[in-house]
Amino acid sequence: MKITEGITLKKTLIILMSLFVVASCAKTPKQYNFGQLGEYYWNNTSLSNLSSSHFETEFAKNKGSCQVEENKLAIPEPDCYLPAKNECSGLTGARLGMCYSSPALKCDYTAVSLAKKARETIFSTCMQKSGWQMEWKPGTGEDITGGVFEYVAADNVNEYFIKQHSSSHIGSKYKAVVRIQSIEKNQKSHQGVYVFDVSNNTLKIDNTEPVLVNKGSAADTLLTIIKQLI
Repeated sequence: MKITEGITLKKTLIILMSLFVVASCAKTPKQYNFGQLGEYYWNNTSLSNLSSSHFETEFAKNKGSCQVEENKLAIPEPDCYLPAKNECSGLTGARLGMCYSSPALKCDYTAVSLAKKARETIFSTCMQKSGWQMEWKPGTGEDITGGVFEYVAADNVNEYFIKQHSSSHIGSKYKAVVRIQSIEKNQKSHQGVYVFDVSNNTLKIDNTEPVLVNKGSAADTLLTIIKQLI
């Protein structure tokens, strides 16, 4: 049981139909390899009879106790050292000045990484002892598959990605798989199949009813980008 509010289809349509400026991507878009849309979360089936509020209270209590346990393992400082000074004989001008400058500090973070992984193991073991298990919850949408996505646009709240090779054009319809992610990571991502019909200027996401695309809206910008990708 977990209560979180994500970017629902209704919210998505409101966002896409709003008249705000969307900064489209550069000529060479960045590419990201995303996994299947969804999330891992802690669940405790022995507490399934509790109300949502009591369930969250128990989770917070156990989480807090386990964080105390993991914090008992100290994170060491990285092993840092200054390299030997450069040999500068025979150099002149700017090269001589750069040579005499202090060498950059070099650090080995191996011990730090190992300690952090050990903390994660301590926390996980502690939670499991209290009856909690990590479970996978798939995201919502007609197409939640992972793959290579291109970053195509952003506004003040969200970033927009189009799945590579998902864009197509048949007749008056333009289709693509679009993933929307909250910039602040405070809401769940949403991914779906977007079908634009330029014959009646509408957008249909998954199984929702088609809605009119406003000129200058985020949806209008996405349509322009999808056309460019085909």
